[in-house]
Amino acid sequence: MKLAQKLYDIVNVVCCVFLFGMVGIVSIVVVGRYVFSVTPGWGEELALFCMTWFGMLSAAMAEEKNAHIRISALDRYYPKPVLRMLYRFYYVVKFIFALVLIFEGLKLTRQTLPVMMSGVRMSEATIYVSGPVTGVLIPIFLLCRLKQEVLQR
Repeated sequence: MKLAQKLYDIVNVVCCVFLFGMVGIVSIVVVGRYVFSVTPGWGEELALFCMTWFGMLSAAMAEEKNAHIRISALDRYYPKPVLRMLYRFYYVVKFIFALVLIFEGLKLTRQTLPVMMSGVRMSEATIYVSGPVTGVLIPIFLLCRLKQEVLQR
């Protein structure tokens, strides 16, 4: 459990770095464009990089805290056994989604490896590898949450 919390804390710090980076980069681009009439060529690509990684990693973090938005208004109408079955089904779907992120993300990463972003001079694969990384993190955080739920019963 402590290992999962450390992993969560590391991902949280990385997300904070990407969020602050994105805000800083977009601010530089906006000031450059409207004050100095010069837009840095690397700005939009680097902001997209930060936004993609932040979005993917924060989605994985939300699994650990069960923070994803869902519609629970109908839950009060379902009997308890049906709800338990639905929650198990949700876990299965999320694990399948993580597998899709891993395998399809790896294919996309390999495919875009030779493609270079012109502004920052790095491979587009650096953006797309966020999919497989998130695909690995989601099951880890799901298993930790599942363990907590089982221990609480």
